[in-house]
Amino acid sequence: MEVVLSDLESKIHEKLQAASSVTIAVAYFRPDDKTLDILKRIPRLRIIVSNEFDRSDPYKLEEASKESRCIPVFPNRLHAKVLYGENRGGNSFAFVGSANLTPGGLSNNQEACVMLDSEEGDNNGALKCISEWLERLYEEGERVDFKEAKRIFDSASHTPFGRGKKFTIEVNHHWTIKTRNGREKEADDYWNKFRAEEVIALGWGGELKIDPQKVTRDGLRKRIESQCGYPSNKAGRISNEIMQFAGLGDGLKANDIVWIIGSFAPNQVKPVHIYGVARVTGKLQCDWKSEWWNFKRKAKIFPVERPLDVEQAIKCFDKEAMVETLYSVPTSSFKSLCRELHKRHGIVINL
Repeated sequence: MEVVLSDLESKIHEKLQAASSVTIAVAYFRPDDKTLDILKRIPRLRIIVSNEFDRSDPYKLEEASKESRCIPVFPNRLHAKVLYGENRGGNSFAFVGSANLTPGGLSNNQEACVMLDSEEGDNNGALKCISEWLERLYEEGERVDFKEAKRIFDSASHTPFGRGKKFTIEVNHHWTIKTRNGREKEADDYWNKFRAEEVIALGWGGELKIDPQKVTRDGLRKRIESQCGYPSNKAGRISNEIMQFAGLGDGLKANDIVWIIGSFAPNQVKPVHIYGVARVTGKLQCDWKSEWWNFKRKAKIFPVERPLDVEQAIKCFDKEAMVETLYSVPTSSFKSLCRELHKRHGIVINL
């Protein structure tokens, strides 16, 4: 075992150049051209990254390995930095430490890594453990939707850390919206769709094929009852959400602020996931050709992707639970949550 505190890039390059098989798990993947060229020459390369394509380069990821996988940021984001490989002679090696596969991680930052090699000392047990963990992680990962990832990367003109500007736009109301189409663990999460299309969105539309701007609230409720088979009270709640999302009455208007969050139930203990915050910029779109949700509003989205203690979520949103899709929340929520995110994560919101 060797502790690597300097010259990390050359040591990793040396091992990669002799490797026949490599698996990499890093939060962010943005290698320079020299590192990318070395990676492309490895006969079998698998890369696992966090599903945060405003910070990883999907163009270089696709060029390096179409076998890449990504790990959703929720409920457990990938923060590891691990590289495991085997060379043509059958020996194995690994780097475990703080460095992402970026120019900063390999050469510019002060990073610390441990290098293990099966040819040196009794490292085989640790190397086997690392290899098995990476296999499990790879199997848990999702295939990268490179088209969607590139749209997110291309539209990411800022980072959620650092030099934000003060928010000065006049706001009508504040809201929260969910990205998942159910409360079950297996429910689809459309956060990356929000990011890729630069919209916030609401479900139900595909089943109804009805423009809420052209019907009354009661007419929409009856349509939901008859077409979806829901009882009157549930149909009424859904019709209210759709009407609010469409901007009717006291609903969602241009420049309104929408926190994009995970739901939280009464007596919940685990943190609430804050995906991001959006400023609404467009009117309702009924996108009947969409392969996911159909009711959409254009929005400027600022990614946050951080957990918030449930007690703080209750305090910020002034609600004991938030399990429905759309909520109106107090105007004080914006400042409270901004302060909390800055205090806990150093994030400055810039819309």
